[in-house]
Amino acid sequence: MVLETKLTSSKVREILAQQTTIGNPRIKGTPFARFTDYESQKPFFGKINKSDFEITYNAIFFPIPFYISGNYLTINDKTIIEFEIKKIKFGYYCYIIGIPISILLMTFLMIKTGEIPILIMIIFDLILVLMFALTSVFIRNRKAKLISTLKTVLENS
Repeated sequence: MVLETKLTSSKVREILAQQTTIGNPRIKGTPFARFTDYESQKPFFGKINKSDFEITYNAIFFPIPFYISGNYLTINDKTIIEFEIKKIKFGYYCYIIGIPISILLMTFLMIKTGEIPILIMIIFDLILVLMFALTSVFIRNRKAKLISTLKTVLENS
């Protein structure tokens, strides 16, 4: 994706630095996000360099397994910002594979013990499947919102 702005590249870097808590964005999109620094007034978490950046949401309770990787340069009084959305593989597969595996594991354990009625197992599995579906929708929406937040931060500054 490409954004164009009338800001200089140093101003873009300054804005991103003001809106970003510095750290490794690949950790923030995993279950380990709870162990990272958190400044609630800054929407992003990541690295800002002289001409490139890697950022994700600054969240500890509902992290998303994606980050924005991009670069920026000034050409003819316009700054071109090129970026792409990348998966944080560990975080992504934790959500996409971890939840279905936990559903299967819990179902297997309930069947193995044999002490839980079948109706309770079905209800429990349906709740877990609903959680998985909602998590998938939540991740997709947060991914789109990450891009719009970046655009808003750059346009309103």
